[in-house]
Amino acid sequence: MKRISGWDAAYLYLETAEQSFVVNAILDLDPSGMPGGYSFERAAAELGRRLRSIPELRRTLADSAANLGHPAWVEAFDLRIPDHVHRHDVPYPGERPDVLDLVGELCSRPLDPGRPLWEVHVLEGAADGSLPVLVRIHHVVMDGLSAARLLDRICDGPDGAAPVDPEGMRSHAGRRHDLALVAGGAVHFLSRPLTVARLLPETLAIPVRLAGGAVAGLF
Repeated sequence: MKRISGWDAAYLYLETAEQSFVVNAILDLDPSGMPGGYSFERAAAELGRRLRSIPELRRTLADSAANLGHPAWVEAFDLRIPDHVHRHDVPYPGERPDVLDLVGELCSRPLDPGRPLWEVHVLEGAADGSLPVLVRIHHVVMDGLSAARLLDRICDGPDGAAPVDPEGMRSHAGRRHDLALVAGGAVHFLSRPLTVARLLPETLAIPVRLAGGAVAGLF
């Protein structure tokens, strides 16, 4: 297990039904260039193969009512790609506003906290012949820049198919251990006053330095 940082935990604690911390991206793919033609089943199987090689997408959050610390990442050994990769029909006539209406509706749905915090939605039936794909990843998993880099790891490069990283396949976050989760959370909770005490002198010195700099700038 690996406990998440306070910074990442804030994305969970501050999230509400009105304020989501999910990174959403739309990819407009050209299905005419797919070998053998487009098939959702083949596309989902290949996408699943690539996604499984990315450790961040195979993790889920473990927490407990008795845990006084932040949640921890554990390996989702029961990960099922069909739980995360979905297909949808774009409402007729399939123009761009119809695509965006469907995207907006999908983006309003919260991610399942009991599973790895990501989804892929394949939108079929766009009038222009494209294949829009909506990728949703919670900010606690990766930020916007990391999510953009993720696309490079799952999309074909100029030299062919995106390679599967064998090191990523071997890496995992470990199993869930409730006793370790609770004990580690208690230690983390009890250590907070010491952390505050260490940071307090430096924190209090900041306004003094700022005031001194402001005064010096007047002369």
